Amino acid sequence: MSSAAVFSSSYSMGGASSDERIQQELAEAERALAATEKQEADALGDHDDNNNSNQLSPYAQLQRLDQTADELRLAKDVTLWIEKHDTADDENDSLFRQAQKYQALGKILCRHSPKSSLYENIHRDEFVPTVEYLQTMLVLELRQELRRVGYPSPEACALLMEQCEDQQESSISAKTTAFVRIASAAEWLHRLQVEQAQVTSHVQGTSPAPFSGVDHVVLELCRPFVERIRYHFVLQVQEQQQQNDRIERLTEWLFDYLRQHVYPTEHDGPWDLIQYGLTPIVRPDLSADFCNEMIRLCQWVFAQRKLFRHAKLVGPNSHPAYLCNSIEQLLQFDDFLATLTGNMSGRVLSFMDIYVAGDDELLHWWMEREREAIFDSLFHGSILKDEQKHESIYHVAPRAELFCSLLRSVKRKATVFSFSGPYLNRVAAPLCMQFLDAVNDSANDLRIIFQRRQLPTAAMLQSNVLEWIELINGTHMSARLLLGDNPQDEQDEMSYNDEAGDEGEEDVAAEMMAGGTRSSAHQDMLRLGHSLERLETACVEDFAAAFVETLLLEKTKMASYLMLCSHVLSSGGDETDTVDEYGNHQTILPDLNPDLADAQHLLETFLHLVDEPPHLVSSMAKLPSSDRNAALYAARALRDRVLTLLAEKFLEVALDWHGTTPEIYQGGAQIFASDVSLLLGESLLPAAAMRLLDVIECMAMDAVPLSAIGDALCGLAGHPPPLSEDVFAVDERVYEEAMSMIRAKNLVWLTLGDFLSILNRRQDLSHIGAF
Repeated sequence: MSSAAVFSSSYSMGGASSDERIQQELAEAERALAATEKQEADALGDHDDNNNSNQLSPYAQLQRLDQTADELRLAKDVTLWIEKHDTADDENDSLFRQAQKYQALGKILCRHSPKSSLYENIHRDEFVPTVEYLQTMLVLELRQELRRVGYPSPEACALLMEQCEDQQESSISAKTTAFVRIASAAEWLHRLQVEQAQVTSHVQGTSPAPFSGVDHVVLELCRPFVERIRYHFVLQVQEQQQQNDRIERLTEWLFDYLRQHVYPTEHDGPWDLIQYGLTPIVRPDLSADFCNEMIRLCQWVFAQRKLFRHAKLVGPNSHPAYLCNSIEQLLQFDDFLATLTGNMSGRVLSFMDIYVAGDDELLHWWMEREREAIFDSLFHGSILKDEQKHESIYHVAPRAELFCSLLRSVKRKATVFSFSGPYLNRVAAPLCMQFLDAVNDSANDLRIIFQRRQLPTAAMLQSNVLEWIELINGTHMSARLLLGDNPQDEQDEMSYNDEAGDEGEEDVAAEMMAGGTRSSAHQDMLRLGHSLERLETACVEDFAAAFVETLLLEKTKMASYLMLCSHVLSSGGDETDTVDEYGNHQTILPDLNPDLADAQHLLETFLHLVDEPPHLVSSMAKLPSSDRNAALYAARALRDRVLTLLAEKFLEVALDWHGTTPEIYQGGAQIFASDVSLLLGESLLPAAAMRLLDVIECMAMDAVPLSAIGDALCGLAGHPPPLSEDVFAVDERVYEEAMSMIRAKNLVWLTLGDFLSILNRRQDLSHIGAF
């Protein structure tokens, strides 16, 4: 005979006696109530005759009538409750029917005032003892079913998960399966516990709160592991008197045991049964409470073994690595549980908060060891030098790559425990500051090559430029990591926000108390990220300034060429006009000016390195766009800044920024344009260089079309030459029309001010039209 049948027979025998007893109590209460009302009416009549000042106030009378009415309503609700549940119970589920019946009684009690004698009798004599008895029987039912199926063995968990999936897929309720009996016992046990807590709060006059007592469902699910862990990690060691043997491995072995038997990933286990089978049926936070109970079990093991007070870990003769490894195991298991529980991770306890955050001495000691280990790895350890590193797609310096790995590890650790603020301030911030200094020192070392008297060879320049690329790429990657511009950090942030969104008001208030430090540390990381961004920009600017102003202008003859450009532009030039076989005039321009030869050689070497190498194009095509951009970031930044700065040097002369080129002749402009075109080559040019090409094209334009545009602009503005940009700025439509005339000549990068500056200084237009 099953336990449910036994429970059914006991409930069927006791149910009738309970109903009869309640009926008798109701009848006696009604008679006593009638007698009391009669006595009160007589007493009120005597008071009215003898002393009017002793009458009950209207408020007191209304209060008494309200109590009487509430007691009558309670009697009526209990009578209806008896009639509704006074049915023949099915023997197979009578235990669960009785649980449902007394849950309904609890809801009735929560709706009425607990001050009447009838309420007190029902609560004391009927509800409390019966609910406690039902809870005991449901605990036994749950325990026996778990034991009968073989929980927590992998075979039993797989069978229960299969039955759970069958029940979800089938519309027919399979009452005889082990999973249904386990889930029903757990569900009604939890419901009765919650209802009893609510009734108790109602009787005591306190505000209702979420159930926070001992959860018998969680205890029964953890019971088999308690016995096994107690035997393997406490009793067995004590019997063998080996408490001091390999205790530094206790955290590792215990957590490995839990991963294999409680949270297995290779097969269905207890965690899968609880998270996917029972949690949706019993309550949403069952899996989180199960994890918390397992954490408390580990706490008990650590306390029994005196782990964090053992001489091997914290004594004067202890080895620091033992304690660091133990804390690292706590950290890894916290991260493991946070990943498992997902959005419920905010409700799961943390070993780091329990053992490390609660002990100031241990916390500061551990953070100091962390800082020492990271600094030793980054600045004092051996950084491998790859002979083929310059052929790498990414061009990332080994130190920068190691820094990003260490920083990602630090940030990941900081997301696991609640005291991330002190950890980031003590470990991450000094690490970033030291890295900033290291980048600055490296930039100073690389800048030395441009300060030497002799020109660098092609090999020396190539090595130096590649070092700059590695340095800037590493700084850029580090800044992105600190600012959170990568998918993994965004996912972590979204996960943290989701967890915070699921928390209640009390949890949010508690988080705000501890969140100030976390927010401050996060802001510190952002500030350091922006500092790295500024340092990255400064490195690009330093290289461009050193390469253009120091190397090209000072070390070659380019500076003297720019000084003579004014004379070249104001002269007719040395070009030669010839006539081809068809009778067309051709202008033969001289080769590149000798003063620009060294500058052209150095610039070609530089552009060959920073442009996309042909042998890497196929490899680049296989990379995601974000990785491809990161790989080429430094090369593109250096190329754009160098060419921009170089173009500005020529624009100073061409556009007469300093008043040194008041006149322009077509012949000199053609020679100037030829030199600039040969110098820049065919590299991808930034906006400033494209503007320079349009400027020299406009300067070298034939007199007839240039004068025609000038005449059209004079007619459009209604103003004689020379023209200024202010004339066209009065009317926006006139300005746009003038720009469209310039763009019609394919001068898309040229501004109106640039064109007018050239037009007003061309000296060979006066014999043609208005100019």
